[in-house]
Amino acid sequence: HDDQHGTAIISSAALLNAVAGNLPLAGSGSAGTVTNAGQVSPGDAGIGTLTLASYQGLPGSSVSIELINAIVPGLHYDVLALVGSAALDGTLNVVTNNGFVPTNGDSFVVLTTTNRTGYFAATNLPALGPGLYWEVQYSNTTVSLLVTQGVALTGYDLWAQAITNEADRSYQSDPDSDG
Repeated sequence: HDDQHGTAIISSAALLNAVAGNLPLAGSGSAGTVTNAGQVSPGDAGIGTLTLASYQGLPGSSVSIELINAIVPGLHYDVLALVGSAALDGTLNVVTNNGFVPTNGDSFVVLTTTNRTGYFAATNLPALGPGLYWEVQYSNTTVSLLVTQGVALTGYDLWAQAITNEADRSYQSDPDSDG
């Protein structure tokens, strides 16, 4: 525990059995069940993997992820790894460091779990180059970030796409008529 900054720091050899409330949790290693009303930062001041028994994010909480390359999870970008379930809420904050600029096709699995429920209510993602945008992808067992080309879809576009079957969208295969 870092009393000066009010942050519980986890080292690779430490085991924290439970954290609750708004005390920030940061570092690499293992911890028990975490109910987050503050901030969870895998890797803390560097890149790392924080393994938790389970995780519940409360409104107003945040998970902070650092990216320095798209090659190896836990070595080139932070990962929140859950042995059990994840109930998501709050904000996903992502930063790049060491001059890293994500490019088209870069993918980051930033959270793994046995069973995910909920979504991050908000995301703060780093700026990308022209024509690129972030996709936050949720599956039952992961949360991934993907850098892709094109025009970012709005919430309405995503909703409309989800309720329209593929046959009805076939006329939209080239929506900007650029060939």
